[in-house]
Amino acid sequence: AKKMGDPDNLFFFPPTFVLPEDYNELDIELQNKKPKTYICKPDGGAQGAGIFLLRSGQEHKLQPSDKYVVQRYIHKPLLLDGYKFDLRLYVLVTSVDPLRCYLFTDGLARFCTQQYAPPNSKNMDQVYMHLTNYSLNKFNKEGFVKNDEDNGECASKRSVHTVIEQMGALGHDTAAVWSDITKCCLRTVAVKFPHLWQTYHSTVLNEEGPSMGFQIIGVDIMFDHQLRPWLLETNNGPSFNMDQDIDRDIKLKVVEQALTMVKTLYRQPLPKPPPAAQAPMLESEVLALRKRRWDAHVKAEAWEAKCIAEEEAESRYFLLEDDKLSKLFPLLRPEVTESFEMAARLGDRDRLGIRPLTPPKLATALKYLGVLDGKRVSRATVDLLYIELIKDQHRPGRNDKEGITLELFGRALNTLAVRLYPAAPTGVDAVDLMLNECSAARVKFEAE
Repeated sequence: AKKMGDPDNLFFFPPTFVLPEDYNELDIELQNKKPKTYICKPDGGAQGAGIFLLRSGQEHKLQPSDKYVVQRYIHKPLLLDGYKFDLRLYVLVTSVDPLRCYLFTDGLARFCTQQYAPPNSKNMDQVYMHLTNYSLNKFNKEGFVKNDEDNGECASKRSVHTVIEQMGALGHDTAAVWSDITKCCLRTVAVKFPHLWQTYHSTVLNEEGPSMGFQIIGVDIMFDHQLRPWLLETNNGPSFNMDQDIDRDIKLKVVEQALTMVKTLYRQPLPKPPPAAQAPMLESEVLALRKRRWDAHVKAEAWEAKCIAEEEAESRYFLLEDDKLSKLFPLLRPEVTESFEMAARLGDRDRLGIRPLTPPKLATALKYLGVLDGKRVSRATVDLLYIELIKDQHRPGRNDKEGITLELFGRALNTLAVRLYPAAPTGVDAVDLMLNECSAARVKFEAE
């Protein structure tokens, strides 16, 4: 993200270290004598349990085997009435191929219950000041304010609508705030897309076109003092507990509308997996499957738009879309996922979903894209790249038993592009140049 040099592109989450993989890099950072604060969250933790702050230049208790997500602390957050807060937004993903997702127009704002002061050696352990987790702050008898009819604007849990209105009253451009929230949420889903795509296609066997699943993702965002939104974390299973009326008002609508949008009108029962021994899958079969999937997408999108139109504008989902997103996230380009799927499925006998690519299938996918041309990129280069990606234990998406996932395929494209276009300003630009210049050699799959 730092290499992008453009806040409007990828720099939307604080510097983050995932332990134990990134322990050495974090240890070097923590040796920096310039004071920087980090927030440490235990892997698999929930409701604020086990979270603590630490500062660089001081001894720390982290060990190389610990499992934590360590994130740079936003030490100058946007405050309302002197209190720090974050926003919980809800993103509904109704399809991953093609990607189709929606953001709910309301959400929950969770406030600290002790007025904020920048972290220092004396207040580092004051959780009610630094942690916005509702599950912690509701136990602060002196500072917690329950949301009711009389104090909704000063409660410790408020609607996102209320907070946006309060930001507008302070002179902030609320339209720009929502635009930034939308951009942050969409790019968050784009980052998760390779994992969602691979998981779906390896789980849904012998699909017949319609999307067979959906997910509501909780997205937590915090604004800094310059009104820049930062992604704090995502929740694949956000809490739908309802211990206040504000919870019921928002969470019920989030779930009810989602279920209406994904009702079985455009879905079909999952067919039984076919027998293991079959003839190799042909190009015509894959193209027919992709066409059914696209036709189902068009029908589903129309139905979801109809559902949205019947809801109140203040509390409903709206489609997240950005025509420029595929340049920043090349794996969203249709020709990339098509080449990956064709390479994975062609010749497959058991038809048990899209599996990670073996070295020959990786070469095939790159050939379909026009990247493997035998001149600038040879088969030997691809084989060495496969080994390099599989052996790198610090890269997410590693699977040394199965092969190259879609996420690692994206890293393969980036590695090749940076080598071919060293003068490109960023890796994103290099991949864009490579794919555009290789488009003439790309295999065009067309249904009969």
